[in-house]
Amino acid sequence: MENKYIYYLILASYLISRILLIDSIYLFDDTFITFRFAENLANSNTLIYNLNENFLGVSTPIYALFCAFLDFINIKLTKSISYINILFELISLILIIKYLNFKNNVFNSLLIILISISPYLFRITLGGMESNLFFLVSITSIVLFIKKKYHLMSLIASINCFIRPEGMILILILLILLIIEKEYKLLFQLIGIGVLVASIGLGIIYQYYNTLIPQSVSAKAGLKNITSIQVLTAIFWKDKVSLLLLIPSIFGYLKFKKNPFISILFYWMLSLVAFYLITKPLVWTWYSYPIWMAISILGIVYIYHLIQKIKYSNCIVYLVIFPIIFSILIRYKVPNNIKNNIYSKLETYFEDFEENKYTIYANDIGAIGYYSKQYIYDSESLIHDIAINLDRKEDIIKLYNPDFLFINNTKDNFIKLENELKNYKFVKAFMQNGDSIFPKSHSDSWTQDYLLYQKID
Repeated sequence: MENKYIYYLILASYLISRILLIDSIYLFDDTFITFRFAENLANSNTLIYNLNENFLGVSTPIYALFCAFLDFINIKLTKSISYINILFELISLILIIKYLNFKNNVFNSLLIILISISPYLFRITLGGMESNLFFLVSITSIVLFIKKKYHLMSLIASINCFIRPEGMILILILLILLIIEKEYKLLFQLIGIGVLVASIGLGIIYQYYNTLIPQSVSAKAGLKNITSIQVLTAIFWKDKVSLLLLIPSIFGYLKFKKNPFISILFYWMLSLVAFYLITKPLVWTWYSYPIWMAISILGIVYIYHLIQKIKYSNCIVYLVIFPIIFSILIRYKVPNNIKNNIYSKLETYFEDFEENKYTIYANDIGAIGYYSKQYIYDSESLIHDIAINLDRKEDIIKLYNPDFLFINNTKDNFIKLENELKNYKFVKAFMQNGDSIFPKSHSDSWTQDYLLYQKID
């Protein structure tokens, strides 16, 4: 069943459903970290977080450069980035549909329906991180490999490592496939291209920052006691849709492994899981996006195989309207409390502050840094090494006397900051429920609710 008009309607359903959700899904706090790097680059020609503080804090320099370009041409990042990531994901889906080569709108409908309504997939796409660009460039590299445009593939895949360092995993998979084919001469040529790209990129980074390792990577590398179970839980248990499709995805690979696109996608997914199990990082949701996408695609491949011979399977095409209905329900039933009650109110509160006049100690540095435009003391050492060199990160407050504290509303913070808070007065709460008064209770674990304190004169 191949009809171009139906195919375009299927893609339109995806596009409409995603756009409908933009005002309902808030940006990740970490997105604002990249935005601040980008804004500083656009305005001061330096890719840094705090002005006059030369730390390599961003681990996705290509994405930061892209955001800086948008800021430079006066495209507001907070308004545009979700639309841009939707475009990245749409192009990825078009490439996937084309090179899976089923040429069937029942399959296309199943794929689009699942991708459109999968909670964590649309959360990440609309959350503003670099995952969608990384996935698109990775899929493009796979396509170029299949089309035997190896030299261009090597160039694109090497650049991808500066979007996310995990890009190296896909490069290794593709090189191993060439080794299996005994393409040794070609292999050395492609390695040469990769080494050249890496040398140029890393050379620029080292010349400016005098290091090759981003501060955020150094800080996260210091995290201890992350277990394999925690890694697997973050990857598989968090997103129940990909968990349900895990077994079908394996059967999808086994059934269609002669399809080179499916084989490479499966190897890539498996290798990413293995990489995280070996390195044991704290796996944030956007790290898992390529894994969840691969599982979803391969799972739908097998489901399509099972139902394609059912007499009325063509009726599935009519269900493509469901993602739009689903998105409308979320848009009008689920309030965007973090955007409306935290981000917007931070922007309003700090809009009249003189830039770079004050210092702020913060647990989550994204939104507060982007909207306040002040010097940020980062308790988690993502953008400088002040806290990481202290026995107790809260000692930043004693040593530097910041003008403000911007802390998460947790019991742990009030225990650890008991002495420090004596020198500060409560100013305002930024709570998901809209409250600005001091809360009656504090959370047992991390929460995106914040309290602002000001130093007592």
